[in-house]
Amino acid sequence: MNFPKGTCSSAKARYAGIFSSGKEITAWFFAENSFLTAHDSFYQRKASPSYCELLEDSVVYSLKYTDMEAMLNENHDLAKFAFHAVFELAKKLTEFINGIKFQSAEERYNALMHNYPNIFQRARLGHIASFLGITQETLSRIRAGR
Repeated sequence: MNFPKGTCSSAKARYAGIFSSGKEITAWFFAENSFLTAHDSFYQRKASPSYCELLEDSVVYSLKYTDMEAMLNENHDLAKFAFHAVFELAKKLTEFINGIKFQSAEERYNALMHNYPNIFQRARLGHIASFLGITQETLSRIRAGR
């Protein structure tokens, strides 16, 4: 299920896209109660090749960019919270990029298991392998070695 820009969900979701090769790539997983969106579409208000997909039944709340902007302008505490949320996301993105660039496939798998211990009950193997930047066969070999 794809859903509108600027949403919160009470279930797991993923951020993905289909690129010029025609291959679908999972770029991120979202935990429960997360703000999730195709960022380029939401913040720049333009079409995006990426999308968010719910992985299970969910409660979804929609927020328009203009409404969010007005709320942040009116409420200093909310703006401060948003700043900290963006900072936490930047830290996670930095960890993710460092993992893709500097860790082995097994190290990335172990980090995923640490951060999302029940991911295999909630997401497809193909989505997980794509997120880790490996094939499903490599993922199966890593899992079998445990």
